[in-house]
Amino acid sequence: MRDEFTDQDFERAGVERQMTNRKCTHQELTRFFVCMALVSFLLHAVWEMAQMPAYKDLAGRPLLETAVRCTPAILGDVVITFWIYAIGALAAHSLSWGLQPRWNVYLAVALLGAMHAIWIEQAAIASGRWSYTDTMPTIPRLGVGVWPLMQLLVLTPLTVWLSSRYALRKRTRATQPASDSTTP
Repeated sequence: MRDEFTDQDFERAGVERQMTNRKCTHQELTRFFVCMALVSFLLHAVWEMAQMPAYKDLAGRPLLETAVRCTPAILGDVVITFWIYAIGALAAHSLSWGLQPRWNVYLAVALLGAMHAIWIEQAAIASGRWSYTDTMPTIPRLGVGVWPLMQLLVLTPLTVWLSSRYALRKRTRATQPASDSTTP
């Protein structure tokens, strides 16, 4: 198995060599983590508020009261997102592993998100911390709600993807050829 790749290998894979050949800068990594915190908070806030009618303790409550009670859960979701990212970074031996635009990054984050959602939901239901209304579809053998499972399965890789796109946006612009302004 060879360790070096040719330009043709990169072209066949549809990956720009400049994007994969450079290590990320401190500024890109900082931008990535700040963006990850903000994007994660916003996505989880919307999702949490949308699914609250499916939880017995919060169904039918006023929006402001629900928002106040959901804020710790939203912040917990942000921490879980960073925890999942940290697990991937340890496994990849790279703090910047999420900045690599590869399908395996997003699959790993999605699977780790699903596993964490199952563990958290099962523990919370077993301890009586929360319970579902009849509007929450559940997975019979696992005994967990579909919406909280989908939340970490979908939002965690989406957060990493959006954050990496934002963090690397200047690099992408720098590798694109300049357009000719005289051409109509």
